[in-house]
Amino acid sequence: MDYDAAFLLVVLERRKASGKMRAVILGGCGAMGSEATRDLATTSNFDEIVIADHDRDKAQALASNLNASTGRGHVQAVYVDASDEDALVALLRGQDVAINTMTYHFGLQATRAAIRAGVNYLDLGGLHNTPKQLALDHEAQAAGVTIVLGCGATPGVSNILARRGADDLDTVEAIHIAFASHRSIAPSPGLLDTILDEFSPEASRFYYEDGHLVQVQPFDGAQLITFQPPVGEQEVYFVPHSETHTLPRFIGKGLRHVDVRGAWRPETM
Repeated sequence: MDYDAAFLLVVLERRKASGKMRAVILGGCGAMGSEATRDLATTSNFDEIVIADHDRDKAQALASNLNASTGRGHVQAVYVDASDEDALVALLRGQDVAINTMTYHFGLQATRAAIRAGVNYLDLGGLHNTPKQLALDHEAQAAGVTIVLGCGATPGVSNILARRGADDLDTVEAIHIAFASHRSIAPSPGLLDTILDEFSPEASRFYYEDGHLVQVQPFDGAQLITFQPPVGEQEVYFVPHSETHTLPRFIGKGLRHVDVRGAWRPETM
């Protein structure tokens, strides 16, 4: 998922008068963040990369490992409390781009902090936070920053594929997105948190229909889909992913319907 985020950084990178490009990765030593950090440290043109995480020791260990393996010494680690928006603003000031790989619960304050700091920003997706983030569009434009939300697999790659397909069509009536897994989930607090919210009765989930968001319940919309091997046939359900909010804003071409369904391995479900 983070490779898509790294790809999108090509759009966001901007060189300062000093000639240096700086990136900060929030949650940069977590399950998603560590892979994004490794990718950027070894393949990008950033002169300085900051791993910002609440686990100071783990962040420092990753920075030391990457500095040793690349021989560049361009990665550093800092502590940050992501629940403190003012602390995030102070951290982000002077950076060129902020990559948020933390759990989506911190997405809204991280987005606000990036706007306040005047820093370009991307994240891996915000579930039900996404409409609140999209509502900050005018503030982001006034601050002159670019915000790219949902740079994971779904949302992220799914949005790009939808756009690619739509570009080849004269009109688009409906977009259906579905995901499933070929294995049980890896142990990750952030992923477990996301899975529980995707199917929680407390989480609001919608599909888009003729200009409106239609609310549905957990496990509504059950549908058997045959995925390519090794996933195979799985039953998927409506989930609260952000494509239902974003694709209708940007696809056009008469789009009337968007839904996202997903599931994990049967033993997980």
